[in-house]
This record gives sequence, structure tokens and C-alpha cells, in this order.
Amino acid sequence: LVERGVRVVTTWLSSWDQHERLFRSMHEMLPLLDASIAALVTDLRERGLDQDVTVVVMGEFGRTPKINGNAGRDHWNEAGCVLLS
Repeated sequence: LVERGVRVVTTWLSSWDQHERLFRSMHEMLPLLDASIAALVTDLRERGLDQDVTVVVMGEFGRTPKINGNAGRDHWNEAGCVLLS
């Protein structure tokens, strides 16, 4: 898409709303996210697009710093994180 001139590309990986069983869910999901980001950044570099494309990985809000009673984290709009490449 980027090579064809599309200016914004959005992808979505569901099931990040972990109010319970956080550690089990992250154990399953983080390897997929890690591999996907690595493949995308590598592909952009190999195609010579890494200087023209910004990769942004983020959610819409942060999570509480403490684990809740259901072994998860709740919404917390006071903080968040963003990965940029």
C-alpha cells in the first residue's frame, strides 16, 4: 500500500482489553506482536521505505500500574505508551 502512495495504513490486533488473566493473554499475544513489528520494520528497511514511513504502535489509553483482583489491569487515562519506528 505504501509503495502505491497510500499515506496512512491502519492495522488492528484485537483482544488487548485485559481486565483479567493478563499474564496468560500476554504470553500468547506478545510473541505475535513482536514478530509482526519486526517483520514490518525489516520489510520497510529492505524496500528502502524506512526513511519515509513512521510506524506507530499504541492503544487509546494506558493501564493501571497495579494488577486488579482478576489478575488484569484496568483503564487508566493518566498514562500510556507508544512505540515509534
